[in-house]
Amino acid sequence: MMGNAKKVRKIAAEVVMVILAILFVSPAWIVLTNSFKPLGEILTNTFGMPASLYLGNFQYVLENMNYVRVFFNTVCICVFAIAFTVILSAMCAYRLSRWNNKISNGILLLLMASMIVPFQSIMLPFAKICKSLHLTDSIPGLILVLVPLYCPMAVFIFQGAIKSIPKEIEEAAQMDGCGKVATFFRIIFPLLKPSTSSIVVLFTLQMWNDFTLPLIML
Repeated sequence: MMGNAKKVRKIAAEVVMVILAILFVSPAWIVLTNSFKPLGEILTNTFGMPASLYLGNFQYVLENMNYVRVFFNTVCICVFAIAFTVILSAMCAYRLSRWNNKISNGILLLLMASMIVPFQSIMLPFAKICKSLHLTDSIPGLILVLVPLYCPMAVFIFQGAIKSIPKEIEEAAQMDGCGKVATFFRIIFPLLKPSTSSIVVLFTLQMWNDFTLPLIML
């Protein structure tokens, strides 16, 4: 009886997982199939397979929306913004973790407090300040703005990882002749690969899907 009950629960769980998988995949499937349909067919046969392989939608996007340039701009923004965010945040987290006094705790508290404020509440004054600093209508300006906006979360993640690294490793490196900068980049930073990977994936999704800030800045 116990074996049968386990089998029933397992089958029920698998059925639920299959249903959820279909629900999550179906929007992507609808977008994919409708991309090969003209507008009239999309309106009359939204969920069905395309009657023929229509490529006019792709041609329109490439010719009229400058898609290649837009895609390249987004890639550049994400790559440079995330690279600067990761390096600066890791260095900041390392210093705050090893400093560990009232000043460093106060700085960390301010960084954490900035994460509580929603961007929508500071959007208008933020846009005015960026315009007065001539950062608008510029991809480098957008990258320069993205880095400090994403740094607090990255510092928080990196600090937790750095605290788990024994100080004896740094002391051994310094005894071998490594300075503080070399110790960080050659010893500490390579040990932060799991945290770095999480930050890169998380921030890439956020920056790629962000519409409000690029709209304001560009």
